[in-house]
Amino acid sequence: VDRRIVTMSSLSTEPLWTTAQMDELARLLFAVQDHFATQVHPQRANLSLDLELKLTRDERIVIKQARPYVQP
Repeated sequence: VDRRIVTMSSLSTEPLWTTAQMDELARLLFAVQDHFATQVHPQRANLSLDLELKLTRDERIVIKQARPYVQP
């Protein structure tokens, strides 16, 4: 697994996500991508998704919205 933080939050100098949370986020993102690619938009060759997510107070990761990303 290769992951890296490209831009830190302007609200903190420390990473906001733990390694375990980043692993869980990756798992969730792959699951959402696989679902949309096979069940919702199988006709799209290079499906990109626009996702909205939240880290709850009890540190659960919640995917709030997922929709196809359409480039202008």
